[in-house]
Amino acid sequence: MKIGIDIGGSHIAVGLIDSKGNIVVKKEKNINSEGRKNIDKLIEETTAIAINEILRDNNIKAEDIEKIGIACPGTSKDGVVIKAENLGIYDFHIVEKLQRYFSAPIKLSNDAKCAGLCEKKYGALKNYNDAIFMCLGTGIGGAVFMNGKMLVPKRYVGIEIGHMVIKKDGIQCNCGRKGCFEVYASMKRLRDKIAQRLNLSGDLNGEIIFELAKRDADKIEDLLDEFADNLAEGIANLVNIFEPEAICIGGSYVYHTDVLGEKVEKALKKVKTFNGEMPEIVLAQFENDAGIIGATLL
Repeated sequence: MKIGIDIGGSHIAVGLIDSKGNIVVKKEKNINSEGRKNIDKLIEETTAIAINEILRDNNIKAEDIEKIGIACPGTSKDGVVIKAENLGIYDFHIVEKLQRYFSAPIKLSNDAKCAGLCEKKYGALKNYNDAIFMCLGTGIGGAVFMNGKMLVPKRYVGIEIGHMVIKKDGIQCNCGRKGCFEVYASMKRLRDKIAQRLNLSGDLNGEIIFELAKRDADKIEDLLDEFADNLAEGIANLVNIFEPEAICIGGSYVYHTDVLGEKVEKALKKVKTFNGEMPEIVLAQFENDAGIIGATLL
């Protein structure tokens, strides 16, 4: 058995994963604004407690855990989250912290890379050699596979597709640049725009915001069209660079295809690519569980 940990923009999930990549049991904790004030401590304590509870409830000894894998946004290297701007994490030695509690080997990587590994081995990308995984959530993360293997740079995790500029001198991004892809096509930015347009207030999750949006669809039509066009523009850039056989879209986008799917399909038909072709666009099969499972494949 292995333990997978997925640190997202709004939650921390810990799961027990069997040898076939199935989640045996999962525990989740939401991250609210209060928790973000001491996010490092929250992550350390939440994950340690959740792992111990899973072991206890399933009569598993700590020494029987083969591996612990951690999926976290941002840039990581050698067991350290160097920076994850959207979470406010910097120089977080998460592997060292958790190694105090558990003797099993602990691996850390970017959350989108982990989710991509899951979809490549078990899910929507398993039948493709050249493919791209895109995670639309708080930001936009990605993983690229060529000849069946994930591209892994030597210096950092790389493949920061959310930070390619699609609008020069555009909106300021948390990374410090202006006009980044994720500023225009992440689910969080879309949710924020919808909430502002509909005068929604309070700590509302994406599901509630999109349900309310359906009732006032005419008021946000332009926002959805703009999102679809921006997403298509970014995808076209990726196609021109990598020429994938397929692109898999994951993250919270998969839960709102009833609102966005048709618009994105139309936008993709309009956008131009260098060779005039668009690869297959598929949805992540493992949805938000991909990060937990993929972390155990590191």
